[in-house]
Amino acid sequence: MIFWPHDTFVMETDLTPHEVVEVLKEHVEPTKWMRLTHSHATFQGDVRVDGFTITRIIHYRNSFLPVVTGTFLPARGKGIQLHIRMSLSSWVKGFGLFWGCAVMWMFSTAILFGEREEEIPGMIYLIPFGMVAFLFGLMHIGFWPEARKQKRMLVEMFHGKEQSLPS
Repeated sequence: MIFWPHDTFVMETDLTPHEVVEVLKEHVEPTKWMRLTHSHATFQGDVRVDGFTITRIIHYRNSFLPVVTGTFLPARGKGIQLHIRMSLSSWVKGFGLFWGCAVMWMFSTAILFGEREEEIPGMIYLIPFGMVAFLFGLMHIGFWPEARKQKRMLVEMFHGKEQSLPS
């Protein structure tokens, strides 16, 4: 769905699955609620033999930070392919859905229970669309700079080459 920002790409690397897991373990530590120091790995999350789910450790607040999910598949030649998807966290999607439903409920209430057309000025009908547009912009402004940064970091980490996805 285009409303939720997300990115999917495939990266090919000459590393073996075991080497990829080792590289990830060097750069990923277990998820913590709070960090008091700046000495830590680049990412936090879960690394498995067949893939990973990670987020970048940042020292500022960004609820729209991408959650990176990757799976390992054999490549045509030497090495492996990493299928990577970046998306918003489930909590943020849930809040966005709640926000959208609340805005639509307010809009519907204004239409259904407005007794006379004179009581509700015409511009009031634009407010819900402005609120949804605000949320849309906020999500994309918070997500995309971090997604581009994380994509560069992952390509660098795995000495990989991004492959174009078939459309």
